[in-house]
Amino acid sequence: MDIDSGSSSNSNTVVEETWSTLAGLTNPAMLPKNALLGFSVQDPRLHHPPRTIKLPKADADQHKLLELIASWPVDAAQQPLELFDRKARQAASKAVNRRKGLAPPGQYPGPSPRDPQIPILLYTTTSTSTDRRGTGTPSPNSGSWTLLAPWKCLQPIWYSLMYYPLSTGQQPRFGGLDQYRQLSFEAGKAWFPGDFPGTKAGWEWEYAERRKREAEWRKRPKGKRVNYEKVEVGEGGRGEVGVGWGCDWERLISGPPVLSEGKEAVVVVENGGESGQKPPGNGDTRTQEKEQEPPQQAPPKPPHLTQLPARQALALLASPPTTTTIKLPAYIDLPSALITVRLTLLTRGVPQPCARIYRLSSSTANPELRRQWLALLPTNTHKPTQKRGAKHALPCNLPITGDALPQHVVQQRLARALLEPARAGKEGYPPCPGEEDLVGFVTTGSYDLAAGFGTGNGNLLVERVMGREEGRLCVVRNSGTEVARLARWEVV
Repeated sequence: MDIDSGSSSNSNTVVEETWSTLAGLTNPAMLPKNALLGFSVQDPRLHHPPRTIKLPKADADQHKLLELIASWPVDAAQQPLELFDRKARQAASKAVNRRKGLAPPGQYPGPSPRDPQIPILLYTTTSTSTDRRGTGTPSPNSGSWTLLAPWKCLQPIWYSLMYYPLSTGQQPRFGGLDQYRQLSFEAGKAWFPGDFPGTKAGWEWEYAERRKREAEWRKRPKGKRVNYEKVEVGEGGRGEVGVGWGCDWERLISGPPVLSEGKEAVVVVENGGESGQKPPGNGDTRTQEKEQEPPQQAPPKPPHLTQLPARQALALLASPPTTTTIKLPAYIDLPSALITVRLTLLTRGVPQPCARIYRLSSSTANPELRRQWLALLPTNTHKPTQKRGAKHALPCNLPITGDALPQHVVQQRLARALLEPARAGKEGYPPCPGEEDLVGFVTTGSYDLAAGFGTGNGNLLVERVMGREEGRLCVVRNSGTEVARLARWEVV
């Protein structure tokens, strides 16, 4: 972006010179925290397409840049920002084509006092995410610029940014909300509003995503879509907990609904189409499904459902639940306060959105189930690479015992069966905890290519995980499935 030097005042000269000197800066994280630059730029349509500038490479220029970062004279010279002035934002720009026609061929028109000024605001942001080894140190290249400009001027500025060639020879790539969400997920950060359902925007986002997943579920034939009524959850339980295609926060806070006989009959009629039974009456099933579609507008958020900041959540988790003296704001109700966490699966599996998060059963309620899940905890976080078997190795489907097998093979098979943990879906694998141990849902989940295992973001009820002695271990089960996975969570 070129500075509008022909119409800038002397008060902003220091700010504009500072921006020009930052041409050799490669990482905005080197600047002071919350660095802010406010000045006016030329209309980018006067010099489109943009051209590359020569970056300073001399040692004197680098030394000057370091001195500028250390002194940072912008804080003392920054004037009131014109971006927040209504008249400055609505300046006319009708003579752009005429100004470009008066310029010589191959050159840009020079600055003129009549050119409209575009007030902008630049500020730096530094990521607070930790590295993947969990050492708590920030990522080295985590700084970025954020640009604020008048709404009518964003399109020409955006076109110029997209046409500007990068040092790699390529051009910037276009990205929207989905791409920004994926970048935040890969960086180990929570994304607003999707990962904050305790806020109004997060609640509306979750409801919109719930409607999309429900529409996709209804499009499939009944024989090829998940039957949430027949999913085995917990020990002998049948039927998905809450709404299968969404994060049922109402069910999590209020618990299982207590229905009367009349309401139970309505539930049977609604679920009859899913289980293959024809509902009573002469109406068509498709007509009844259309009647069951949720409204377009999101219902009001539960009044007590709130989002707890990470700092207060860490303070609550560090103190014993019985002797805590932490004062919370009046609008936060602790039994329904949510905390955003980062999930890491310790074995296999990939968490998906709407997955259910359970805490380990207590040592008094179900000690055997708790022991089975703790037995799956790996001793080392980095599993060694599996070596290929010998070329003439014995088949893997041989029985463990038998007269035809050598004695040393039988002993190896028995030792392997005792040392290796039970596989998911096989005999001996622990079942999922019950609904009384449900603590939250996964809002974002996928396979992390950089880490090499499944990760995700979710939200937990902070009161249900306070004072747990298992080191923040949890059990994650994808919606509509029976197999659960052991995971570890941390506050983000």
